Amino acid sequence: MNLGVMLHHSEKFQEALVFFEKAYKLNPSNDLNLYNYSMLLCDLDRNSDALNLINSAIEINTTDEEYYNLKGTILISFNLLNDAVLEFKKAINIEPNYGTAYYNLGYTFGELKSHEQSIKYYDKACGLNFDLPVTLVNRAPQKAKINNLNGACQDLNRAYKLGRTDIQLLITKTCY
Repeated sequence: MNLGVMLHHSEKFQEALVFFEKAYKLNPSNDLNLYNYSMLLCDLDRNSDALNLINSAIEINTTDEEYYNLKGTILISFNLLNDAVLEFKKAINIEPNYGTAYYNLGYTFGELKSHEQSIKYYDKACGLNFDLPVTLVNRAPQKAKINNLNGACQDLNRAYKLGRTDIQLLITKTCY
């Protein structure tokens, strides 16, 4: 499994797959291997297989917020947004300060066109200082969609000051 993780992080996906498959054959009940294997399968666009593996990991270990977060992300790939919301909320129930799940809820509610809910969850992610520049850039259009252009521009300008210089055109288009 460790070799698989290292190869996966090096983006040597096919090589990593071999090691995750071997680890799975040796111990199909290792929830951590199932989780890592599932992440690799997502990167290989094998989301159905990934969903099966993460479900197995959750059956073995119901207390890891990362597992529910990954399941929610996979469900988004199937456009099962309401189901994804439930999984992200399970992650937060396990770890109330889990910024990734709040961010993912912000994204998912944005996709559901529930902009105020989206902002609520992005706010929580910002409060936890979760990947702040990215979260601010993603919260800004949600604010714009509810006609809070001032708030959107504040988010964009703050993200720019935090190093997101790639958004200069977006700032110009949105704020001027």
